[in-house]
Amino acid sequence: SQICENLRSLSAKICVNLNRYFYTMTSEEYRNMLKEQYKKDLRERKQFIEKVQELKKQEPLLKAIQGLKVEDDSDDWIEKLNQQTAFMDAKTELAADAVKEQQNKQEQVHSEAELQKMAAQQLLLEMKRQMGLLPPEEPANIVAEVPEKEENIVEKTEEKPLFGDF
Repeated sequence: SQICENLRSLSAKICVNLNRYFYTMTSEEYRNMLKEQYKKDLRERKQFIEKVQELKKQEPLLKAIQGLKVEDDSDDWIEKLNQQTAFMDAKTELAADAVKEQQNKQEQVHSEAELQKMAAQQLLLEMKRQMGLLPPEEPANIVAEVPEKEENIVEKTEEKPLFGDF
């Protein structure tokens, strides 16, 4: 019914416009004017029909949307997100604790290795003294001299002449 009313109103507009220009135009101008008005009218009709068809296509979707119950489940989603976040935080903390524990173990093994190394150096020095390769010294001086000898070895290796340095 709306389509018919729109078509009647467009036809009425065309008739009014035709009567207005009919008496002042030549027949060719009149035909061109009619042709342009018909084109315009046909475009408007086409646009109107396309809109009607589009609305008809959307009608089942609109009915389906209206039939749905919309429930607010945002609290459920927030709770799930909070649980997932807490779980991931706990996993991260456990992993960080495991890494710290492993680092502590490595440091402990490293310090034990250093202690064993120092004990072995002291034993080596004592054996050399017993064999007469080193002069007898006080035990306090032995610990102080061990790092100096290591530094001297490093310095001496850096000062060795190479093949071309004569």
